[in-house]
Amino acid sequence: MDLLSSIQREGFAIVPGVLDEHSRLDLLSEVDGLLSESAAGVRGLVAKAPSVRALADSSAVRSLVALVLGS
Repeated sequence: MDLLSSIQREGFAIVPGVLDEHSRLDLLSEVDGLLSESAAGVRGLVAKAPSVRALADSSAVRSLVALVLGS
């Protein structure tokens, strides 16, 4: 499935291989800890979770965003 067509059709895309196992576990642990503090979700997740900030700033994610939004 093509990234752009998936986003157009579903509003999101799952892209295998963007995260290694260590990064995935760090994200899960950090976000789970924040979610356990509130049943309503977490505002400002990027500011509160360094692993989320690192993912958002990663070249892998930035290149995917550039494919969708342009550079």
